[in-house]
Amino acid sequence: MPFTLGNVFRQAFKFLGDEYGWGGVNESVDCSAFVMDVYKSMGIFIPRDADWQELSLTTERLTGKTHDAKMNAVKSSPPGSLLFKNGHVMMYLGTDDNGEPLIIHSASSYFDFSQGNRQKIYVRQVLVSDLHYRNYAGEQTIDSLTSVGKFF
Repeated sequence: MPFTLGNVFRQAFKFLGDEYGWGGVNESVDCSAFVMDVYKSMGIFIPRDADWQELSLTTERLTGKTHDAKMNAVKSSPPGSLLFKNGHVMMYLGTDDNGEPLIIHSASSYFDFSQGNRQKIYVRQVLVSDLHYRNYAGEQTIDSLTSVGKFF
């Protein structure tokens, strides 16, 4: 199929709700398999592993940048770009009506700190989210981004 943003999004949303499975166990997809499969359907071959995907693309490095600089870098990236943090890759969809960046990705879990303690929440599926979900240390995803890989 032709490589267009519309086709990228159509292919990505075909996975919405699919089960997360690290390494593709039980015919599921993890984050890197998800984006690899989306782009492969249009004849673009990227490596299987998120870290290798990051190394294989022309990227804008975000390590060491401030929260605001990372947010601006994401918002100025074309939809369909890949966002990377250590061991995880996400596809940028653009912003919502409030200017909040949205992503689609295959995620296992995130951490909630709303009750005054750390609680691991399992999602284990391909979903759309913002970049404010937190890791074990309480850091928002936007703040842990290492780069943006661009196709368009």
